[in-house]
Amino acid sequence: MLELAQVLGMDAFKRLIAIYGGCGSFFIPSLCSLRNNARNQNLLREYHAGIKIKKLSKKYHLSERRVYDIIHAEKDFVRGKDT
Repeated sequence: MLELAQVLGMDAFKRLIAIYGGCGSFFIPSLCSLRNNARNQNLLREYHAGIKIKKLSKKYHLSERRVYDIIHAEKDFVRGKDT
């Protein structure tokens, strides 16, 4: 915890504890995960704007299958399915 306080600074650390203290586990995503989530949101926005899957796969350097998976994961999430 001391290392986290040093990295964040004491004021930010105190705010973090005030909000999440005593809540059990606290998950901090990796930087890669944050980048992928941002990429996926941009990809989905473009897909909903009518950009074709083939073009999205080339733009984001993903296979068409991966683009389909990202789109279907969003649809499942919207429907309330846990996959």
